[in-house]
Amino acid sequence: MVVETEFYDLLGVSSTATQSEIRKAYRKQAISCHPDKNPDDPNASDKFQKISAAYEVLSDEVTRESYDAFGRTDSASSAGPPMDDFMSSFFFDLNRPPQPSKARDQVVDFDVSLNDLYLGKSVHFAIEKDITCKLCSGSGGKKGAKPQSCGRCSGSGNVLLSRQLGPGLIAQMPSPCPDCHGEGVKIRDKSRCRKCEGSKTTKAKKKISFDIKKGMVDGQKIRLQGEGDEVPGAKPGSLIFKLRAKKHDTFRVSGYDLAITIKLTLFEALAGFDKVICNHLDGRSVKLSVPQGRVIQPAETLCLRDQGMPLSRGYGDLYVQCNVEMPSGYWMKMQDRTSLGKLLPKPDQKSEIKESENSQTANYETSSMSNIIFCIMNIHSSVSPSSSLRKTTRMSATQPITPISISLPVASTSAAPTTLSKPVQRKLVPVGGAYAAHARRQASGKTFDEDDAAVKAENERLAEEERKNQPEDDGVGEEPESKELLQTSDPKNYKALDMYAILGLSNLRYKATQDQIRLAHKKKILRHHPDKKAGRGGDANDDRFFKCVARALEILDNPERRKQFDSIDETYSDKIPDAKTKGDFFEVYGPVFDRESRFSETPVPSLGGADAPRDQVEEFYNAWYNFVSWRSFEWYDKEINEGSENRDDKRYTEKKNKSDRAQRKKEDNARVRTLVDNALAADPRMKKFRQDDKAAREAKKNKAKGITTDPKKAKEDEAIKAAQEAAAKEEQVKKDAASKANKATDKKAKEAARKNLSKSKKAIKQIVTDNNYFQPPGSTPSANDIELQLNELDLIANGLEPEETAELKKSLDGTPDVAAKREAIVSSAKKLLDVASMSNDDLDKFRTEWKSELSSKGGPSKSSHNDISTHQPPAQDTHDPSDHAVRIYEQAVEAEQVGQLGDSIDLYRRAFKLDDAVDKRYARYVSHKVAREREEANDNDDGAITHERDDIELNKDGNYVYNFAKTIQTEPDAPKQSSYRLDAIDKLIESLDNTLTLAAENEDEQCPISALPDEIILHIYRNLVQRTDLQTLVRFSHTSKKLLLLSNDNIIWKDLARTHLVAPHQLKPSVRVDELALVKYSGNWRKLWIDTPRVRLDGVYISICRYLRHGESESAWTTFTQLVTFYRYLRFFPDGLVISWLSTDVPTSSVPALNENLRCKGLLHGRWKLRNDSILIDDLKDPDRDIRRVSYVFRMKAKLKSSVHGKHNKIELLEYVSVNREEEEVDIPLKAGRNLTILSLSHLTSAPKTLLLF
Repeated sequence: MVVETEFYDLLGVSSTATQSEIRKAYRKQAISCHPDKNPDDPNASDKFQKISAAYEVLSDEVTRESYDAFGRTDSASSAGPPMDDFMSSFFFDLNRPPQPSKARDQVVDFDVSLNDLYLGKSVHFAIEKDITCKLCSGSGGKKGAKPQSCGRCSGSGNVLLSRQLGPGLIAQMPSPCPDCHGEGVKIRDKSRCRKCEGSKTTKAKKKISFDIKKGMVDGQKIRLQGEGDEVPGAKPGSLIFKLRAKKHDTFRVSGYDLAITIKLTLFEALAGFDKVICNHLDGRSVKLSVPQGRVIQPAETLCLRDQGMPLSRGYGDLYVQCNVEMPSGYWMKMQDRTSLGKLLPKPDQKSEIKESENSQTANYETSSMSNIIFCIMNIHSSVSPSSSLRKTTRMSATQPITPISISLPVASTSAAPTTLSKPVQRKLVPVGGAYAAHARRQASGKTFDEDDAAVKAENERLAEEERKNQPEDDGVGEEPESKELLQTSDPKNYKALDMYAILGLSNLRYKATQDQIRLAHKKKILRHHPDKKAGRGGDANDDRFFKCVARALEILDNPERRKQFDSIDETYSDKIPDAKTKGDFFEVYGPVFDRESRFSETPVPSLGGADAPRDQVEEFYNAWYNFVSWRSFEWYDKEINEGSENRDDKRYTEKKNKSDRAQRKKEDNARVRTLVDNALAADPRMKKFRQDDKAAREAKKNKAKGITTDPKKAKEDEAIKAAQEAAAKEEQVKKDAASKANKATDKKAKEAARKNLSKSKKAIKQIVTDNNYFQPPGSTPSANDIELQLNELDLIANGLEPEETAELKKSLDGTPDVAAKREAIVSSAKKLLDVASMSNDDLDKFRTEWKSELSSKGGPSKSSHNDISTHQPPAQDTHDPSDHAVRIYEQAVEAEQVGQLGDSIDLYRRAFKLDDAVDKRYARYVSHKVAREREEANDNDDGAITHERDDIELNKDGNYVYNFAKTIQTEPDAPKQSSYRLDAIDKLIESLDNTLTLAAENEDEQCPISALPDEIILHIYRNLVQRTDLQTLVRFSHTSKKLLLLSNDNIIWKDLARTHLVAPHQLKPSVRVDELALVKYSGNWRKLWIDTPRVRLDGVYISICRYLRHGESESAWTTFTQLVTFYRYLRFFPDGLVISWLSTDVPTSSVPALNENLRCKGLLHGRWKLRNDSILIDDLKDPDRDIRRVSYVFRMKAKLKSSVHGKHNKIELLEYVSVNREEEEVDIPLKAGRNLTILSLSHLTSAPKTLLLF
């Protein structure tokens, strides 16, 4: 088994060749590839040197054995030790960066089939390897922790151990220190990194791939550079896969040759055959044809050329070993011996043994020959290949699978030629290189030496031209250097430099490889070295740019520092498309995602096209929402003054740098998240997916209702709707454009008036002065009159808008009459007074009208009392929802629920300025709105239950009285509003007449349900159990005494237990309900139901959390306080799903919508199970995200409790933590909140006090 076959391929021999064959092959290759034999080949010298190096290794048994076992080493690939290391001990190269050490390579055996070696294969899989800990950067300790010298080895890393080498012979040998593991230093346990625990490395998974090329052999190695385990302070080692071929059922392998064994009958061996002997590794059939007259000997081996394993320039051979099967049993008894003897060759008379006088006949027995093993030790030496077996067409894996036919030549019947053939005359033509050189010398008349010199000069000229034409810069090229770059580059201010421009790699930048960076550095060093500059007449002392080139290599050749520079590369824009950006979605967002993907630690999918499937689009957004960027901002760190002795300054600088980096990283993550959000909102594919989902839901609803839709008509309606939407959109665009133009015109007018405001005021004042301050003609105004007039004029000018001031000036300029001018100023003053003043009479009039309207509409008449229901709002509040203050208050509540606290505070202020009791009005508006929604929902339900109104009471006289005070109160589930309120409405209600009476309603007779048969009642009970409507079941059992007695029937409790107590959620998987009821409770299912803890599935567990939020006010004497209420909902499902939701929505609107399809902010899905009275809830996460892509999930632990109102209707939260699934971090405890209480799903009302333990 060999690792590499490069040297064998150079000599053209197999890995099993003998020393004699290697010497012959070397001699043949050396003669044919000698540079003197190939003067026109410029690569002949290099090839000859490679052949000599190969022969030098393979001719020695020791070096050949090392080469077969370990492959080519440095000593085998070079003529001597590396001169760089030898010369570096005497000379110091300033331009050469320090070479880091390299980690140890890892060799892994990889099993591969013979078919894969023949056809080739691409292998993709994931590995787990050691990477440098990112938290401690490979130091093994916390930040600032200093390693201590090992006390056992004194920092050397080695200790001396005594070993006995023989009798009486003891030696001390160095061994790695067991305490520090050979490092010489160690870190204290309390100072170790919490992530790697001092090991300096962590485990990480990575996807890798490599190709098994055609023709690879067993034992060959595939090296993946840099894919080995990482070691701090060293380059990653290589991951080497050593191929190990599996045993094949048909073929045997020897180097590049294949061998098979076929079975032939005696007839086929004697008379020839034509049949398929095997199916090759690429699927084609190999057919062998042996003509009649060619006798196959037992154990004879046939060689089929070019039918073996692939080589670099062809294929190996296929050897066919023929086993002739002799007839078994008593086959000859059935044949004619005489006839058969005539056909077969007669025995040799010379070798026949004569019978002696004393002869004896011996009997024989049949023995098994299975223990005899036939071995072919050397197939190559035992077989003499025939040129007629060589195949002219080369088969490949890509050719169609067609059977091939190989024929053997007919054997000659004569043993040796007896006569010679007649001579034939042939014409010989001189050809070849030697004849061409001879003809050239004859034509030019040159001697051998002159011709050789001319040929050599021509070869050198051609080689020089080829060298000039070939690109040697490896894609670096020549970038022009600007004068500004050469003169302004300062090595001290290196952070302001463009490192790629310094090295001439502006066109490649982050795509440049390490080889290209070093090559560019070499070019710049040779050009800008101070000695070179002095030779060209420049200033040899100006080495600033030379130092900048050295600094650029120092940064770009270090992977970590290069990442720091690439993170802040200003040539790439960080701008992202705005949500309102118009244009083609893929042209706008495609380049942006491609630009940002270079910062990803793991490969992320591309944006794709308009026809991308839904799975691909969702995978794209899932990957980008879990985007992890390696981008860092250490480049902006402020340099720490190393010469400063003040440690506080250093600590402050380090702390400030860390804080700035974290802030920039946070902003960058927010920028990427905004990019993904904008793309998701503008993606036409996601819009189409949502439309398809909506259409599917509507189709499902229509199908359930029995509504059939015509697809053709649906398309026509959709086209009409689209046309209408397009027309409406176009009309709206026109209106917006016109409104925008009008606003722009008004804005320009206002701006012009505002700019000329001071001029207009001066002009108005001058007009008043010129008209003698509007005093009678001939009189002189006093100083007091002048001051009074000017003060009033200032008040008027300050109260008017700028455009109104300009209009007033214009009217004064256009009126020559003094009285008209005075009237214009007086009218402007009156306009201000009309706006700012409101008399007390107007307020009293408004109050009287409102009171009379409230009295006239407050209570119903006797004729209309039957129309009153709980769902109808009081008459005085019918106009409240349309009130402007209520609408603003509603917007404030919506803004607060989505987290826009600043906007909500501003809206709250506006609402309370308009109406100081707007919180009460909004509460009534919400309660009436909910009541109307209930009424609409129950319109089609004949069995809807009508609840009694709270604001209509029965007095002592038996009359119904309308209670206005209860009209103002809110429902229990409504959120608490602001504590800032005035008692104006309370005083108004007290002044109203509370003596409005209503006539009593006539009660209908109840349905005699007790008269129903017991079987029907039990059927109703069981139906309620199947519907999981336990609250209705309780109410139904309290209808009559008979129903209450029938509710204790054992079959009802049995159905309840079997429906709700389901493993593995309510019970352990090993517990069976039937066995538990029979063994422990003797068949008493009611007692089993009462005693067994269970999670209620017929409702939602709810807890309430309240806190005060203090607002701001324009007045220092008034402070607004908002009482904010949050609700935590927990709903359990029979299949193990649990929904957790934290929201400000009240239960009346939230609980009915809480199901598996609900998607909103703060909603989480998880899995639950009950063990005794403990509830375990795991994997709480966003329902739309894959659990494999979620880093953090939530976990709850709760205890099931009961109260006087019912069994298992409370949950006490014991633990609520956040768990990191990817890294082993400590669980983060969260605030659990208050206990949760069950709320039924049936009618959203509390159950009766007596619950029969349901």
